[in-house]
Amino acid sequence: MQFSIHLKEQIMKQLRKIAVGAVASLGLGLAVAAFAQPGSMGNGAGQKMGGMQERMAGMMQGSMHGSSADPAAAPQLMTAPEREALQEKMRAAP
Repeated sequence: MQFSIHLKEQIMKQLRKIAVGAVASLGLGLAVAAFAQPGSMGNGAGQKMGGMQERMAGMMQGSMHGSSADPAAAPQLMTAPEREALQEKMRAAP
């Protein structure tokens, strides 16, 4: 009977050590994640969201203009008047 109780106590101690280690590891992981992204907590949250919205807007604008394609391929897809208009526009740009 003594052996059984002693064995149960050892198992409980071992399980408790594993649980404490797991909780400590998760806590450390969260701390590292929070430290790596300081804008995700506190005052920086709004700034981070604004940056994300700007990136999304840029991606949407780029996809509408076909900027994901090879820039060298664009003149080949244009007609001659479109190409001349683009060249004039580029010359006039500051």
